[in-house]
Amino acid sequence: MSIDNDGEDYSDIINTYRVRGLKIRIINGKTNGGPGAARQRILDTTQASHLMYLDADDMLMPRAVEVLYEYTKAHDYDILRSSFIRENKYIEDRFMSADENLVTWMHGKIYKVSYLKEKNIHFLPELRTDEDAYFNAVAWNSTTKLGLMVEPTYIWRDNKSSITRKLDKKQYFINTHINYIHGQVEALKYLFEINDSVP
Repeated sequence: MSIDNDGEDYSDIINTYRVRGLKIRIINGKTNGGPGAARQRILDTTQASHLMYLDADDMLMPRAVEVLYEYTKAHDYDILRSSFIRENKYIEDRFMSADENLVTWMHGKIYKVSYLKEKNIHFLPELRTDEDAYFNAVAWNSTTKLGLMVEPTYIWRDNKSSITRKLDKKQYFINTHINYIHGQVEALKYLFEINDSVP
């Protein structure tokens, strides 16, 4: 678990899960660098063979980790992408099929760590929002060992006070689009110049 020096006290939540038998390692950043920096710390320090990311306000379906891990191991995928549920407080929740949701979203993915490290796939430190725009565009397009799973494993919750949604509409539009475009441009540069994986 990577904490981004946000001043919050997570001890009650962490202890609740430790009592249930989960092993939790906490890595706290020295400064608040945003979600990308927190996720990069995990990638840089993990000893695990596979890695998943979960936004603080989202949820995993029961057995999600086990299901994704077993499926990706059985097929030797570098990345496995599952379907997920997009929660909405005002209309019916939406089932987002693995073959229709955006590649750049983090939701419902598991990654082989050795693949990410071998290709030097990382989060751009300058992106405090939409950090997945670069990371997943590069990761998904740098290998052919990709899997799709119909079963949903992730719930994208409708949190109106998330890091991006709590901005006013103008700020949200500007920040989201600028960061997303910047991430995509940098990903294309990587794929063309370094990875040579774009035809």
